[in-house]
Amino acid sequence: MTAAYGLYFAIKAAPETSFEEFYKYVQEKADYLNTSRPTAVNLSWALQRMFKKIENVKKNNIADIKKYCVRKLK
Repeated sequence: MTAAYGLYFAIKAAPETSFEEFYKYVQEKADYLNTSRPTAVNLSWALQRMFKKIENVKKNNIADIKKYCVRKLK
């Protein structure tokens, strides 16, 4: 649950300059969250699942991607 909040805040704070910058920023934060609990299998699974969802909408503008991600995290 706490990791979901961490990812939520990372997505909200991520830059909106380009998809690459957005993705890189969120990936760095997700990697940190994942290494904070290396034995939490569900955490790794959930983060991978979110990134698959992000990949599916990468053609959208960043503001829409953020809204989409936040909806998925709630």
